[in-house]
Amino acid sequence: MQALLGIDASLEPLKKLIIERTQGNPFFLEESVRTLVETQVLVGEPGAYRLARPLEGLQVPATVQAVLAARMDQLPPEEKQLLQTAAVVGTEVPLPLLRAITDIPEEALHRGLAHLQAAEFLYETSLFPEPEYTFKHALTHEVAYNSFLLERRRVLHARIVESLEALAPEQVERLAHHALRGEVWDKALAYCQQAGARANDRAAFREAVAAFEQALQALSHLPEDGDTRRLAIEIRLVIEPPLVALGEYGRSLALLSEAEALARALDDWCQLALVLASMARVLGITGDQDSAIAAGRQAFDLATELGDSTLQRQVTHNLGMVFHVTGDFGRAAELLRQNVKAVDRAFATSSMSLRVRSQAWLARTLGALGAFAEGRRHGEEALRLATLGDRGYTPIVLPTPVSAAYPLPKGTLSMPS
Repeated sequence: MQALLGIDASLEPLKKLIIERTQGNPFFLEESVRTLVETQVLVGEPGAYRLARPLEGLQVPATVQAVLAARMDQLPPEEKQLLQTAAVVGTEVPLPLLRAITDIPEEALHRGLAHLQAAEFLYETSLFPEPEYTFKHALTHEVAYNSFLLERRRVLHARIVESLEALAPEQVERLAHHALRGEVWDKALAYCQQAGARANDRAAFREAVAAFEQALQALSHLPEDGDTRRLAIEIRLVIEPPLVALGEYGRSLALLSEAEALARALDDWCQLALVLASMARVLGITGDQDSAIAAGRQAFDLATELGDSTLQRQVTHNLGMVFHVTGDFGRAAELLRQNVKAVDRAFATSSMSLRVRSQAWLARTLGALGAFAEGRRHGEEALRLATLGDRGYTPIVLPTPVSAAYPLPKGTLSMPS
């Protein structure tokens, strides 16, 4: 308090009042003092202030949010609106984006930003290639954002989406954030799906699940027809792997049950086979062996009847996994050998993840059968594929026994699956 206010004896009652009200919170203290300076209760310089009017009747806001709101209300209207607009952009505010969504002339924009920095609402974090600003404190951003009318915020979020698409279309996560809050539901759906896929690729599974669930939220606002219901199935299918990686099996099964109902209502047998194959995998992990085998066999029969080779490879792999986790290693090895050959023959149309997992699960199964030499060959091939330089950023997950036998290079994930 002495560094903020100074040593003038007349300030002692004020110091006691502020400390009592703020309970010694440093940020609250600083903002309270700034309010008193801006309202001319205090005059002078930092560290050398003096009271300009008596303390009787002086009101110190009870919360730091109230202090910040009072300070913002003291700003000229155009500067307050600029601060609110910056808050809608986010905690990090690139000047090109702020410029694109405001109708303020360039000179007035720079002048307003300079005043907001002088008042310590914002500060500059970067100069090159373009200036970027951030809020002094998360509470400053929160109060500025919440002081804007809801409809005005929605309109600005939608405008930010349009500007970001022109300025930085690669910022998918930011686009998803603003599209959701701007209620641009078709774009929110697309960007949330992309953000979820990116998060899953870098093994940020909680972020992936959150993004995919936001995609489902956006989808619920679009007209319900065959296309949106198929998308609802697809999104539930892509949520399943990160949920399983997080051990959230109940949530995964609940979403897959919803997907199954949608697929049956649409008579979409291809999607139903994929859903049942995923259910078989999760049921097998949770120990429900009978249900896992039943779901896996249904998926296998559907894929065979449809004659879709891509679908057959995925379903056969999952059924092989189910037989493995239920202890039927002979049947598992038969299916997984068959799948490895099919995947290799269809090299161009098989995903890298499926190629790796097919080899890895076959290696694991052969190890359980005591066929160590053959298992080793498949394990080494799984590791070779998993560490190819051109496989992008998708995490490859290998079964634990394989990775225990063959140490993984840096950057390859190993976890129970």
